[in-house]
Amino acid sequence: MAMDDSDKTREAAVGVTVEMLDDTMEEVVETLDLTVQAAEIVQDRSLDPAERDHAAEIQEQAEAMLDAAEERPVKSRRPPRRDGDGTLH
Repeated sequence: MAMDDSDKTREAAVGVTVEMLDDTMEEVVETLDLTVQAAEIVQDRSLDPAERDHAAEIQEQAEAMLDAAEERPVKSRRPPRRDGDGTLH
């Protein structure tokens, strides 16, 4: 009998700990924060209006994902995120 997707997921999850999940979420949040910062830099420095618009869309999406992560806080060592002006959240 072939394994379906749920069987594969269960098999892949063997050995995963809550600490590993927490670490992964921290890395995701850090990556999103860096994405926001990079998008701001592209918007400030790019001469191409289409590129600036695309960077703004990416920034908006990353900020929405950060907001969603903050709405469902995980007890973690997650650093606070900063706005482009340095404001901590």
